[in-house]
Amino acid sequence: MMRGSDDLGVPVRRASLSRFPLQLRALITGLAGFPLQSLTRGSRVLLTFLLGAIVLFSGCGSDSSSSTEVIGNPVEEANAPVGNSCDDLPTSFASYTEAMDRIRSASFRIAEEQNTDKSSWVRGAEFYSCNGASGFFILHTDDREYIHVDVPLNVWQGFKEASSFGTYYNANIKRRYRLGLN
Repeated sequence: MMRGSDDLGVPVRRASLSRFPLQLRALITGLAGFPLQSLTRGSRVLLTFLLGAIVLFSGCGSDSSSSTEVIGNPVEEANAPVGNSCDDLPTSFASYTEAMDRIRSASFRIAEEQNTDKSSWVRGAEFYSCNGASGFFILHTDDREYIHVDVPLNVWQGFKEASSFGTYYNANIKRRYRLGLN
């Protein structure tokens, strides 16, 4: 009997020493239409790199199907409120603390905050809207927080785009849109 052949005289073929896992070899053979063994070593290295890159970056795409554009720094935005409905919020409260707690615990269609680092006295601003047309405006200073109700969305957008947050607030929001306390 010949060494290296089976009982029928056919030479025994050794198993491939390919470094590709069996499933990957089957995938490449199926997709490319040729067996992996027919590739040169350099081609296999390149193919491995390309397949790895495809797998790595396949989950990194962005979903551009949304047509909503949020300007500023969004805290939260959802199409329908969940949890405590913002529609159930009153326009007057027993105290500022109650107002702040109820506003911040509700879900809104629009919830944004504005970075006010460039301001000398405005430390932050937030806007919360159920209907996308008007909402709660909260201004933070060193001393306290001011809450305003029914502030139109265009006033909020004007605040975000203002060259001076304090000047805009004093001219367009202060003493208007007051929060009523019981």
